[in-house]
Amino acid sequence: MTPLRSRIAAAVLCLLLGPFGIHKFYVGQWGWGIVSLFLLITLGWTGWIWGIVYAISIAEAILLFTMSNEDFQNKYHVRPL
Repeated sequence: MTPLRSRIAAAVLCLLLGPFGIHKFYVGQWGWGIVSLFLLITLGWTGWIWGIVYAISIAEAILLFTMSNEDFQNKYHVRPL
């Protein structure tokens, strides 16, 4: 059984470390976490990408903060049959 994750912890990780994709690793979306890291490593030297990625992270953190716990569990966790 997949351990349950905290919605608030995911939102805080998103708010603080969102550009690095740490919250994606936390909720089990490893593919998106790797994509986030790849984009920052390859395009991060340009500088402007940081603002875009951080703006997306803030928007996602707001969604996580306002999402209900039930919706969060249904979206990010596979429950056994």
